[in-house]
Amino acid sequence: MEDKFNPKNNNVDAIINEVNKYSPDILCFQEFYSGPSKHEMNLDRIKKECGFGYQIYSSAGSFSMKVGSGTVIFSKFPVLKAYEYQLPDNIATASETPVFADILLLDDTIRVGTVHMQSYGFMGKDYVNLSRIKNQEDTNLQASRKIFKKMQNAFSQRGKQADIMRLKIEESRHPTIVCGDLNDVPNSYAYFKVKKDMKDAFLEKGSGLGKSYFSRQSKSLAWMPTLRIDYIFADKTFIIDQFTMVTKQLSDHRGLVTDIEVPKK
Repeated sequence: MEDKFNPKNNNVDAIINEVNKYSPDILCFQEFYSGPSKHEMNLDRIKKECGFGYQIYSSAGSFSMKVGSGTVIFSKFPVLKAYEYQLPDNIATASETPVFADILLLDDTIRVGTVHMQSYGFMGKDYVNLSRIKNQEDTNLQASRKIFKKMQNAFSQRGKQADIMRLKIEESRHPTIVCGDLNDVPNSYAYFKVKKDMKDAFLEKGSGLGKSYFSRQSKSLAWMPTLRIDYIFADKTFIIDQFTMVTKQLSDHRGLVTDIEVPKK
């Protein structure tokens, strides 16, 4: 699911204030943009103003020739090694390059990844079609067919992306944390494939329905209470101490905050 976004009409100040409110040791973003001009230097701003010493950024897409968009991990702990997993062209149509980092926590090394999987790619006409379907105006089923085709393609793409992510997680020699926008709900193939035997931080310490996505384009999607499509998964050896969903709406997704404890050896 995607909303139109203008990088020049941003609320980076508010995001930085919110990040500093929670003061995380590790911060992951998807659909993160940064560019060379003063009001677009978000990598440098967040790194400096939020006290991060390390960053891993993959700019796979772009809003323009100068402003990149991608996934990023910020860390206050040393990054020993970084990984970019380029997805095959045939399954990377509307996703971003997953990035992972081996991070040194005192005497322990963990791997942290941030991913953004295939969206439905709905545009303005698609939201009109959704409204027509909801209002039972789609008498000849043309709108339904168009929506179904896009959804079918997205499900297929996410399934293939999830298969690759599961392989990458299992390749890790270190206990792993995966943060990301899977663009799919908890009963989906993508969710179960990526999660497998990992802990879902929301299920461990969250409450309520956990809705994490708010559509600006569709009133129907905006009011749906079950759109939990953003997740933090942690290796089963980790201890989830708390989970919080950011109440302030700074984008079309709510921020997720969790405290994860590495078991003592």
